[in-house]
Amino acid sequence: MSRVLRSLGKLGQARWLAAALAVTAIALAACGGGGDEGDAAGTTASPSESVAGGEAEPILIKTRVNIPAGKILDGSTIGDSPFCPGGTVKDKHGTPEIGLVDRTITCQDGTLRMGFDPHEPVNDTQSGPWRIISGTGAYEGWKGSGQTEMKYDPSDNRKHPTRGRERYTGTVTR
Repeated sequence: MSRVLRSLGKLGQARWLAAALAVTAIALAACGGGGDEGDAAGTTASPSESVAGGEAEPILIKTRVNIPAGKILDGSTIGDSPFCPGGTVKDKHGTPEIGLVDRTITCQDGTLRMGFDPHEPVNDTQSGPWRIISGTGAYEGWKGSGQTEMKYDPSDNRKHPTRGRERYTGTVTR
């Protein structure tokens, strides 16, 4: 079982689910600047597939997390443009259709929901595939996928660390 799941499992499930649902319900708000480094049920198009005339663009999302929450860092981009400066991330348990982790990224102009499947960590680094599940506002209709890598903070010397930096790379169409 991955460190992410063990960490998420330690939270009170009822409290965690209620908080995650509340965050998702109000997730049509916030995204600003800050920081430094880090297919579900057929709902996601191939990264190179054209959606509504859009072309696939590279995406890089950098986050700093203290699972189950975190923030989007400066340097996150889609194509040549900044992506969701100052945005926040919130994780909850996923489903078989979504992935092990169901993540909502909240930005000033909408939300982006992603599923990802982290593999067992190797040398304090965890990786795995991600895909876009859905979006609201400016992110409605986005499709995409790629890989994520999380490097756990060496100062987080607990048996199951929760702090670290992530990098999501891949392509999206909008």
